This record gives sequence, C-alpha cells and structure tokens, in this order.
Amino acid sequence: MTVSSNNDGEEALTPRQFLKRYSLPRCAQVVPSCGDVSLLGQKVLLYKYYRTNRVEAALEDNDGGTLVIPQVYDGWFSVVTERGQIKAKCYTIIQRLISSQISSFLTIADLIAYTLNDRNSIGKKQHYCKITIKGGQVLKLLAVYEDVGNNSPTKKSTSSNLDNHRYAQCLTQSDQVIYVPISTTGQFYATACNRRDDSVQKVYQLTRLLKTFPLPVRVCIVNGCKAQGSMVLEMYKTEEVILACCLGREKKLLEIDINSKFLIVDDQIKTTDHDIKSALQYTRLNWDSWRGQPKIAHYIYKKTHQKEKSYSDALPNSNVDISKCIVELPYVEVKDSIEEAVYAEITS
Repeated sequence: MTVSSNNDGEEALTPRQFLKRYSLPRCAQVVPSCGDVSLLGQKVLLYKYYRTNRVEAALEDNDGGTLVIPQVYDGWFSVVTERGQIKAKCYTIIQRLISSQISSFLTIADLIAYTLNDRNSIGKKQHYCKITIKGGQVLKLLAVYEDVGNNSPTKKSTSSNLDNHRYAQCLTQSDQVIYVPISTTGQFYATACNRRDDSVQKVYQLTRLLKTFPLPVRVCIVNGCKAQGSMVLEMYKTEEVILACCLGREKKLLEIDINSKFLIVDDQIKTTDHDIKSALQYTRLNWDSWRGQPKIAHYIYKKTHQKEKSYSDALPNSNVDISKCIVELPYVEVKDSIEEAVYAEITS
C-alpha cells in the first residue's frame, strides 16, 4: 500500500506501517479521510503492541452488535437454549449441592462461613470465627461436618438430621478451609461434579467452554437465575492489536487492529508534555484490567472476513485469517450484576 501525506506534509501510514517505523509509546493522529466515526481526526497515544486471543459473539438483544470477548476474561458462562433459557442449574441451598454430588461450585452473592481461629493456644478449646465470602468465588466441597455442641464442627454423624448444625467443609480459591452451614441459601452453580453429568448444566469460563462445545454456541454470562445478555459465540481469533488511549479531558482506551486500513500520522512533537504524561499515567493504571473485559466492536469499514472457522480450526498458534478492517472503539462497561442485564455501550 502506498503511503500518503496530510496537509502538513506528514506521511499517513496504516497502523502496521506506523508500528514498523516508530517505537511505542508514541502520539499520533488518525487521518479524517473517510467514515463518520469520532475516532477519525482524534489524537491518540499508541501505547503497546500485543497479540490477543478472543472470541467474537453476536449479541441477540443489542440490534445484532458484535461483542469481542478476550480469552483471559474471567467471567462465567452457561449454555442457553434458542428460547433464551439458561441451561446451567441454579442451586438455591448448599444441601442440594451436597446431595447432587457437586464437587465445586460458583457463588453468586456473598455468604457467611466460619473458619478456625488459629490464634488459640495448643490444648485450648477450638474457636471458629465468622467471616464473609465474597460472591463470584469458586468453592471446592471437601466433606460434611456436624456441630456436636462444643462450638467446633466435627466429622458428620450418620444419625444426625439437624441441618442447622451441619456444615459443608469447603476450600476457597486462596486455599483457606471454611465451614458453610448446609442450610445456607443463595444462588450456586456447579463447576465440577463427582459423577457423570450433563455438561450443559454446569457453568464454564471461556477457555473450558471452548474446549467443551463446538462453535457456534449460544451462551449467556451468568449473574443470576435468569439468562442475561444472550449471545452466540461465533468465531475464535488471534489478532495483533495496538492498545491506544484517546487524548483529551476524558480518557478512553481502545484496541486498534494493526491490519486496519485507516491512516494515522505521527504527532509526537505537536503533542504537549502534559497530555502525553496524563495519557501515559491513565493507561498504565488501567490497561491490564481493561483489556480482559468484553467490548463492543466497531467497524469503520464493512467486514471482509467470513465467520466460518471453529475453535478447533483456529487455535492460537494457527495461521488465522484475521479481519483487515476492524477498529474497536471505547466502551463504558459491561454490567454483570444480579439485578441488571448485561449490556455494553460505545462512547464516542
């Protein structure tokens, strides 16, 4: 592709050409030569180049928009029926998890548990402290214990049916042993089971989901008993991107596919030191967590690739035919709470 020049005589380069010529981080300006998109004509700090593995998902309740989900996203998914019904089974009490032989489960909301107070001297009566386990954690079920009246859970008695004195011994993600009353209610989803079970009744993080179900597959992000933000995972891709930050009073992060066809010019000298330092500080503080979140994709040009590769056809080390014309604009956030449906929004 032949480079062009803007009115100031600066060479206008594609993102890939710019990356070959200049080191990052560096300030640049997008040439407003085509399209009606706010990014065009705007100054940006091109901060960092990296490869990213991601899945493109078609949103079913957002006018057919495309959601880009990084493989490192740590949220949980359930398979969804064509009618939008969530397939993962929601357990509402710890006792049901035990009777269903669930070996590990996801907690949606906070729950109260107990842990042994190690500050007691050896030989003294054991004492257990009440603690709060934050929602969103995976707990591993180890055993069931019974409180026999000495304020410490002891191994389960087969003759006891008093649920309010029985506890599920669990292991947290930080390897802390806790005891949860088996009468505890809430919203719990199985992540593993001791018996052969229907795989669609569990919840999955993205990597395991892609290994379990062939694409395309209809899913939702799990945040309650009802399906939230139903979408169809369509294609797995590996892309080369530049992380950028829009300069100005309101900082916005975005990822630019280096194969995009729009043009940018070097603007390092014309950008004030204050703007550069401000953008650098904002990006350093936020980029690591930001890049792991789902985002709405925006296409300046019409997409040219065909959505025909499955996960097995497009593993990270394969030669994937990636889009030649994508740029992802900033997003506000993806809601992931019990009360609100998942949504994503472009800010421009």
